[in-house]
Amino acid sequence: MTTRKLGVALGGGGLRGLAHIGVLMALQAANLEVAAIAGTSMGGLVGAASAAGVSPAQLQEEIGSLNSLTGILRLLDWWPGKRALSSGRSVMRYFSNLLGDMRTFDDLPTPLAVSACDIETGEEVVLRHGPLMDALNATMALPGIFDPVRYHGRLLVDGGLVNNVPADVVRTLGADVVLAVDVSFAGLVGSPDDPALAQSWRMINDVWRSQTILMRAVTDFRLRDAAPDVIIRPSLPEGVSTLRGIQELEAIIASGERAGAAAVPRLRAALAAE
Repeated sequence: MTTRKLGVALGGGGLRGLAHIGVLMALQAANLEVAAIAGTSMGGLVGAASAAGVSPAQLQEEIGSLNSLTGILRLLDWWPGKRALSSGRSVMRYFSNLLGDMRTFDDLPTPLAVSACDIETGEEVVLRHGPLMDALNATMALPGIFDPVRYHGRLLVDGGLVNNVPADVVRTLGADVVLAVDVSFAGLVGSPDDPALAQSWRMINDVWRSQTILMRAVTDFRLRDAAPDVIIRPSLPEGVSTLRGIQELEAIIASGERAGAAAVPRLRAALAAE
């Protein structure tokens, strides 16, 4: 038996972040209790569900009901956003229904924190108290896709800009051993069937990839500084990117499960260490 507590830091990456479900499945199968969770963007959403007591299998079934890009797009309420393509309200309604009575961070059985970025100052803002949906809306507010969120006088966007895998944050929740799961952003990849749109798509893809290169560098720096006990990077199916690949859900989750299972011996050793 050990009294050391395991914390997990779940990184952002859009649909790539669904691999976190598989990682949590592997930890559950190994009877490794997660005592604290920190997440960014999709990692924050999956982390919130887990912290609320939604099992990985339940979460897989829930996400599987969307099962197509069309299903995902139904959550994006295109065009009503003031500064982006979507307001994010539909996603929040979906998660509010999923989490049920869990309305604030204090309602959660497992401690949770999510990372956001103040778009006006560039500062990281760690959210761990107060209304849960507002915080989740902020951590997933990818600029240009979702509207920024006004929260306690700040204008917040996706925390991946400054701390995509918040391994340092989960330590502040009392974790003695930290598992960091880095699913990394990828470009949009592919192109639409309509040749008239192909050039614009390539231009957007190049801009997106440029941003991800910068975010990759920031993530590597932050992880070196945070020094998590174990870092895993699931080998995701080719073509799965931030907004593409929901049809590969089972393969995405399986990749996370394999990576999580491979990390179990190292986690056991770290938890057993004096």
